[in-house]
Amino acid sequence: MEDKNKKNKLLEDELMRELVRYGKTSAPENLEYRIMQQIQTEQALKRGQEYVPPKKKENIWGEFKTIFGIMYAVLAAIAAGAFFISGKDFLLSSQFWNTVIVVASVFSIFWMITRLDSYLRGKKEKKLLPKRDKAGE
Repeated sequence: MEDKNKKNKLLEDELMRELVRYGKTSAPENLEYRIMQQIQTEQALKRGQEYVPPKKKENIWGEFKTIFGIMYAVLAAIAAGAFFISGKDFLLSSQFWNTVIVVASVFSIFWMITRLDSYLRGKKEKKLLPKRDKAGE
């Protein structure tokens, strides 16, 4: 009886091996190459790359045009108001030109402050970027 069970067991095992052998799908020929290529690519990207945030494009001319465009609009409004209220003589007076100089100075100082702020922010961002560690490469 035991002999028959062993024989049955061996036949089942042999049948199972044949089913697995014929039933399994084989991997494509270039699978190993593709896997190795993927691993090498990932290692190269990890090794040579550090996180660099996208650089903000500074638009100096845009700021310049905006601030000084507003300045000229304010000066035009002051000149128009002075002309309609006091006439042509007020436009030639020193009081009007002092007002023009003050308005132009205020807007120029405002523009210089925005440039200084932009410069200091850029300097701070460069300081905060992680530096490459030469020992880790």
